[in-house]
Amino acid sequence: MNSWRNVRILAGLMLAVSLTVPGTAPAAEDVEAEFEAGNWGTEVKLGVNLLQSYYTQNWNGGDKGSIVWNATLDAIAKKQLSEAFTWNNTLNLAFGQNHQQERDQDGELFWQRPDKTTDEITFESLLRYTESGLNPYLSVRFESQFIDQTDPRKDFTLNPLQFRESVGIS
Repeated sequence: MNSWRNVRILAGLMLAVSLTVPGTAPAAEDVEAEFEAGNWGTEVKLGVNLLQSYYTQNWNGGDKGSIVWNATLDAIAKKQLSEAFTWNNTLNLAFGQNHQQERDQDGELFWQRPDKTTDEITFESLLRYTESGLNPYLSVRFESQFIDQTDPRKDFTLNPLQFRESVGIS
């Protein structure tokens, strides 16, 4: 049941992040209007998809079940900090699994270990100077996965951790 523990961790993390993104209380009707007014222009989209099905050859118990689920959180928060600086933040979280039912040697149904179908954590923060014609910027990006299953002996939480920093002209 380690998988269900991970699901609870994921749900808690998505809730915590959605509550801590600046200005997510009631999302603005128009992100650009809030941004132009000097406020945090925010938008948060939360999606949960669930599919349950089973296959049967007859009414004598030949059925097998499957459950597929996916949860996503997409958030944008941006603000004109001053006449010269703009700050843009984006967060994308996605996780999903496929649970399949199989029969053992005695003909009893059991649920196999779930397969991960979607797994993404991406956060990017961009600070841009807009007073010059060159518009220099500073950006930080973080990418990871909720569960890394590349090692057959053990699952790793929040692995790999990838950080990218960039400075440039837009």
